[in-house]
Amino acid sequence: MINRNLIRSIILTTLVYTAFTGCVTKQGLIKKTQGNYDISITKSNSNGDPFFYGVIKEYKTNDPLNGGIIKIDNKIINKVNNAGKFEFNIKSGRHTFTSMLMGYYILKSENIKVFNGDTIKIDFYLKPDTTTKLIEPKINR
Repeated sequence: MINRNLIRSIILTTLVYTAFTGCVTKQGLIKKTQGNYDISITKSNSNGDPFFYGVIKEYKTNDPLNGGIIKIDNKIINKVNNAGKFEFNIKSGRHTFTSMLMGYYILKSENIKVFNGDTIKIDFYLKPDTTTKLIEPKINR
């Protein structure tokens, strides 16, 4: 026999929990040849602009990389701080996020749809670019 009060209690608890904590969409680790990125989106009932944050890390060591740049839809938005971290608000809509740092491959996310109230966390794991060589100029003395 089904205990209807127990089922109602479970459903109500689940609805209340979801309303207060929001809903998390974790797409997980996305692997690309230039590196990986780990993304999760937390939904809320807020009407504010989506909030975007994360860290740029070295692919093998997971050490934070400073001096990087974050682009959204091919527009430079933010420079990464000394701890490899970034954060800022964006507009709702479909966006592609790109992480760049000299000496590393450029890493671009898939096109992601975000809504007002979303919190988007992306950690980029960049691989060193071994194909680019620095050429020192010759100095005539």
